Amino acid sequence: MRTLTALLFVTLPAALVAQAPDSSLRPFISVDSPVVAITNVTVIDGTGAPPRTGSTVVMERGHIVAVGAKAQVPAGAQVIDGQGKTLIPGLVGMHDHLFYTAAGGRFVGLAFTGPRLYLASGVTTIRTTGTASAYTDINTKHEIDAGHRAGPHIVITAPYLTGAGQTGSPDMAIVTTPEAARRFVDYWASEGATWIKIYTDITRANLRATIEEAPTSAA
Repeated sequence: MRTLTALLFVTLPAALVAQAPDSSLRPFISVDSPVVAITNVTVIDGTGAPPRTGSTVVMERGHIVAVGAKAQVPAGAQVIDGQGKTLIPGLVGMHDHLFYTAAGGRFVGLAFTGPRLYLASGVTTIRTTGTASAYTDINTKHEIDAGHRAGPHIVITAPYLTGAGQTGSPDMAIVTTPEAARRFVDYWASEGATWIKIYTDITRANLRATIEEAPTSAA
């Protein structure tokens, strides 16, 4: 079974679909018509419902507006024949990184290759779930959101948060008091992080302060 993941327009926010894309994105865009219809395709919608064969999926300016065997193809739409293929929603990665580590202390940042590899795998949203370079992740997200770089939607997690017992991980934030934990949460929330990853050595009191401060910062 050949699978066609719903990646159309994912590299560009919907507001930018009608605009000329950044020249660096052009190699990644095969379809940029404002109205697209995929016909004769099998649809797995992710709800647990059985696959629907012979379906038509219509998208207008980055949004799906009709799905089903009776969906009408709008006049002027670019038509893609999906015969023999299966269309699925973009996958959401809940534990992803924009860096890679290996034995021997090797470290590689993936701000350039990572977003492209996620998209190539059908992953259209990632949650970074800990970072070794927070501003690399934040700036990568901003470039993707602005349509200057190909990549999935990125949900930002703050740097790893741990306690004084942690050794050998210089990229982690070490907090030793509840006040420090609250300052950490407030700062990274203001920078755009919406998740915090707690590592192994944080104390119970500092963990409590982190959890209690998070809703306040989010507000």
